[in-house]
Amino acid sequence: MADKDFFLSSDDAQTFGDINYMKRSVRVRHTFPKTLKNPNGFAVEKEVSSSDGRFVDGFTSDVNEISSSSAFQSVQNSNSSAEPIKSTPKKRPQGSSMDMFRNMARNIGKK
Repeated sequence: MADKDFFLSSDDAQTFGDINYMKRSVRVRHTFPKTLKNPNGFAVEKEVSSSDGRFVDGFTSDVNEISSSSAFQSVQNSNSSAEPIKSTPKKRPQGSSMDMFRNMARNIGKK
């Protein structure tokens, strides 16, 4: 049986699918809404493949010319200026209105 060994190429051994499709890069565009600080909004494009990802300077003409790192900082700054997180409501004191039902439940458990 040693003379009939079968070996796959490295690309064929890694996947059952089309390796050229897997290695193909895809361009992903993220758009962000208009704000008071940035009235035109902006978009960030990223080219992604199975081996690496990188930012592309592919801003559209209706979008402000902002670098991708400062764009993310402005989004983070606008999110931090939102309303503060509300604290959890205080626990209400227990009343005696449920005592009758608790006693009934205890009596059912005893039977």
